[in-house]
Amino acid sequence: MRGLGRPSPAAAPVDRLQEALPEALRTVPVQALLAGAGLALVFGVVLCSVLLRSSTAIEALEEEDAPRAGATALAAVGAGPTGTVTAPKVQPSASPTELDAARLGGADALAVLAQRYPEDARVLEALAVAQVRDKKDYGGSLRALRQLLAVAPERRADVEVHQALIEIANGPPEVAAEAFEIMKTRMGSEGANVLFELIPLSSGKYAKEHVGAALTDPEVMKSASKALLVADELRRTLPCARKAFVARAAADGDSRSLGPLRQMIAANCKGLFRGAECFQCFSAAERTAIGAAIEAIEKREKH
Repeated sequence: MRGLGRPSPAAAPVDRLQEALPEALRTVPVQALLAGAGLALVFGVVLCSVLLRSSTAIEALEEEDAPRAGATALAAVGAGPTGTVTAPKVQPSASPTELDAARLGGADALAVLAQRYPEDARVLEALAVAQVRDKKDYGGSLRALRQLLAVAPERRADVEVHQALIEIANGPPEVAAEAFEIMKTRMGSEGANVLFELIPLSSGKYAKEHVGAALTDPEVMKSASKALLVADELRRTLPCARKAFVARAAADGDSRSLGPLRQMIAANCKGLFRGAECFQCFSAAERTAIGAAIEAIEKREKH
């Protein structure tokens, strides 16, 4: 037969692959094995890519963060007006030895020290006082006082600050006006206190003409203490009309109210122009109340 003479067809490649497999895998379809191998290959490629990318990304982020961190540090230090980096500004204080030596040297030595330590309150206060007392340099003292009140507003209550302002307020009109401006606008509640102190100490023409009006300025008096307000009411009021303020003085008054209260019940009065003045306008009960107010104030002042 013609068919018997033909050579047998070659085995298919898939069959040959099937025969080459270990016996345990020959029963598994070749197509399934190939599909599994392909998935494993793809998984391996993806895993390697992820690992490589992760390490590369971390290195890139670290390289990126390094200059950023440096820039942040430089920004924290601050750049000068020309763009150059400057160190943080440090304002040291003068040592006690330096300050004592400058005080001995007077206003000029203190001015040199203030240039080195422009924010040292002790130096600025000493300079302001010395410029008034030693050189009568009212303008220089006012500049030092303005700087002092800017860097150390708590110095408003210092006795030497008050004294310097009072002395300048009694000076020439141009500097006296500036002293009044400081007392009215830069001293807080202490401004009214200094103005009240200035009343019996007014010797300059400008001070005499302006101190009374300054103490009626609502902007000045709105921050005044209760003690000052009642003392000022007693000062402004004639003795017989002061009885309206006795209770307030007993509750809020301080040493500034004692003079007017004592005048109301002076025990050694001898009549007008002969020692203490006698006031017949107070009843015995009112005199008792005035005496009690004086005692209450004195007791507070002791504490």
